[in-house]
Amino acid sequence: MKIIRTIGILLLLTLFTFSCTTNALPKKLPDVFLKQNLINGRLGNIEIIDNRKDTSSISIKVPAILVKTKSYGVNPTLSFYQKELIKKHIQSYMRDGADLNPIDVKVYLEQGEKRIDGTAVSVSEHTIVDLKIELLDKVNNSLVMGYGTVNYDLPMVNATVKHLDLLYDITLKNAIHMSLSKVNEVQKKQ
Repeated sequence: MKIIRTIGILLLLTLFTFSCTTNALPKKLPDVFLKQNLINGRLGNIEIIDNRKDTSSISIKVPAILVKTKSYGVNPTLSFYQKELIKKHIQSYMRDGADLNPIDVKVYLEQGEKRIDGTAVSVSEHTIVDLKIELLDKVNNSLVMGYGTVNYDLPMVNATVKHLDLLYDITLKNAIHMSLSKVNEVQKKQ
């Protein structure tokens, strides 16, 4: 009888832990960053250049139960949604106004990877994004660059591809924030 009760308690604790950790994500950027309009200029043209050579549009397939150590990863091709996410996120850092100079933006994606690593007893989700952003003010003939690299490694009870995709999008946004914050520092010195 005690064994059955102990097994039941362990199952409940496992389910509780699973529900708590499945939703664990790094903190999203506070809205205050988005409302600061860090970049002095309005958005002109934007170009996204993916410099990665080994991208794939194939979705990761992860078995429900892992028996041996295995890694499932991909350098995902930028989807239409992610390109729009990049554009909207950059737009949120720009000021509006016809009196401001248009700033042309080039985003160079140097590295972008998402991966699930697992064994029979542990699983973790990994994402990394490394990018460079160039802002060109043609009126003042000035070019400013910023670099951003963000890497997350989240231990999970049960990693899912859906959760990994969400983590990758957050990593992408945080790398843009890091890069544009560096651009902002350079602009303040000019």
